[in-house]
Amino acid sequence: MRVRGGPPDGGDRYRARARTDAAAPSADGPAGSAAGPLRLAAAGTEPRGRHRPAAGRDPGSAPRTGPGRNRAPQVEAGPVSPPHRPLPATSPFADWLGIALETLGDGHVVMRMQPREETRNRRGVVHGGVLASLLDSAMARAARTVEGVSELGGTTDLHVQFLRPALGELRAEAWVRHAGGTLAFCHAELRDASGTLVCTGSASLRLRRRPSGPGEA
Repeated sequence: MRVRGGPPDGGDRYRARARTDAAAPSADGPAGSAAGPLRLAAAGTEPRGRHRPAAGRDPGSAPRTGPGRNRAPQVEAGPVSPPHRPLPATSPFADWLGIALETLGDGHVVMRMQPREETRNRRGVVHGGVLASLLDSAMARAARTVEGVSELGGTTDLHVQFLRPALGELRAEAWVRHAGGTLAFCHAELRDASGTLVCTGSASLRLRRRPSGPGEA
């Protein structure tokens, strides 16, 4: 037993020495620490923090996930309406697209198109350039119905607003908003087979009018 203030007995000296030895560093590192692995990492034997895959598993075989990794399923096209009249005196490109005329009136036209497989992307959605071409064709045909117009000089301005993906058969409706001496301003809407609005467009088209008055052809 130790008396407070007196010298330690033999047992106290032994316990004090044991505590000193436990606190002193050794070749294997401090007691109770990860000095062993740290020393090996410093020697290059085992990189610190390196991830080891599970035994028998190939890291490259894990499925990749995340946005854009999985391909969207193909969507079947909607029902096809009865055949419509082909566009008269149209371009080879419009013929290839399969644009057909449904309704033709003064300043108004309706066209339909069953998109070809070549016009779709890997998800089955029709390319935006094809939609713009259909809208442009519909507005151009509507502009040709303006009284006194012999032919068009081309589209001078075209704006398209894409709202939803286009999948099946498409129906384009176009109107002439205003027609001046040399320009017609048109608007068009494109809907799918269910009647859902897919995109809208507006365009200005140059007009070539028939000569009037003396010497009229």
